Amino acid sequence: MSFQEYKRGLGSYVDCMASVGVEARMLESSTYGVPTILFGERYLPGIELTDDQYRDLRGACVDKTYLPLALVYQAQSSSIETTNARLDTFRPDLVACLAKYDVTLPDDASYDEIMQAITTVNPGSGVGCDLETGFMESQVFPDDFWD
Repeated sequence: MSFQEYKRGLGSYVDCMASVGVEARMLESSTYGVPTILFGERYLPGIELTDDQYRDLRGACVDKTYLPLALVYQAQSSSIETTNARLDTFRPDLVACLAKYDVTLPDDASYDEIMQAITTVNPGSGVGCDLETGFMESQVFPDDFWD
């Protein structure tokens, strides 16, 4: 699945969210070197939902539109190869960052081992070694996103 096919398919998520009163906009980005889409969401005028209602409606849209596409797109060999190539570049910095928090990994640690270690370190330290080292790209929306 190409990025453009993925992006076109995610239009179904935007449509689903609009049907429940939430405007969803796409922002092209990348995650671990793989082109991806981030979503910004806001209620349409006159819509009032409780947090629970929003969570349930969003979850239903995610389950039937976004999730199936994302699983295929992220699991394809080209996405995995891109992430692993990026990991090869950042692995020494990731291992060093994690070592600062008493997590010892081999120099050839796999993606799964590194991500598990990052997940373990973050709650206690607040540090995301993936972000701190640049392995994970910044996921910041531009100030003019809603203009």
